[in-house]
Amino acid sequence: ARLPPTMFGRRPAPEPPAEPSLAAQLLDLLGPLEPNARSPLALLLCALCWELLYRVSQLACRALAPVLVRSDYSKGGKAFRNHGSTYVCAFVHAVLTGGRGVWHVWQLLGAPLDAKLAVPDASSPHYAAAASTELTNLFFLSWLMYDTVHVLSSYPVLGGADTVAHHVCFAAGAAITAAHRALPFQFAWLITGECSSPLLNVRWFLINTGRGDTPAMQAVNLAFGLTFFTARILLFTLGLSHMALNANRLVALRVLPPPQLACVCAILAAGYALNLMWAAKIWAMAFGTKKRGKGPSHEGANKTS
Repeated sequence: ARLPPTMFGRRPAPEPPAEPSLAAQLLDLLGPLEPNARSPLALLLCALCWELLYRVSQLACRALAPVLVRSDYSKGGKAFRNHGSTYVCAFVHAVLTGGRGVWHVWQLLGAPLDAKLAVPDASSPHYAAAASTELTNLFFLSWLMYDTVHVLSSYPVLGGADTVAHHVCFAAGAAITAAHRALPFQFAWLITGECSSPLLNVRWFLINTGRGDTPAMQAVNLAFGLTFFTARILLFTLGLSHMALNANRLVALRVLPPPQLACVCAILAAGYALNLMWAAKIWAMAFGTKKRGKGPSHEGANKTS
């Protein structure tokens, strides 16, 4: 059928479709929101949540400094006011990811080897246990992103080159395993190492509120040393041994392309070596052979080991 003419004798041209807004284009670029580190939108939102926690904690630390910092503390409350919020975020991150890591290890301990090396199909009875590590990986990777920005913006106050290298390497490993849904059990025992970090953050608060020479400090040093050796040396050693004993199966399953697998293995080996390097300093700190109030100056002694 012919279209009716307009009052001027011809039909107007159709209007071109409206261009999507910049916000809509950005959301489309970031992809769907999913509870894993494969979603750029989820990573961005989680990183912003860490930043929000930092800003709220910053206000709280500045308000509470006159109350919490001892009046006879020679260095005053400057460090507490300026950097306390960073350690609040590190404490929350360590409790959250370390606690979930223990839960993941417990859930996957009796799983078959293949389910430990890669997230299985959704029909598998071990799918939920393996897939739940992906949310923890999201928390971990987004925190590394947030914290790296702060470390670089205040370099070297919050950490030096070893801190930056630690964050970049483990962020790369977390991104690789997330992209391929690989190594859930290995991620679980690795992130359980964060269980030692809350005590390290408590230690920082004791020192920077003028309580570095108290019995509480001695107790925290000892507890930190014990948890560090349990989680970062013993558990890490067992985890790497498990990987080495099952290396043939790991390669045969092709859970990761060979270059990425080599990269992840190198990162784990470097992390283990770094823990061993820190261990002597932490042993001295925990068992009193260092001067009071002092500790290893590396990133592990500051926020997260």
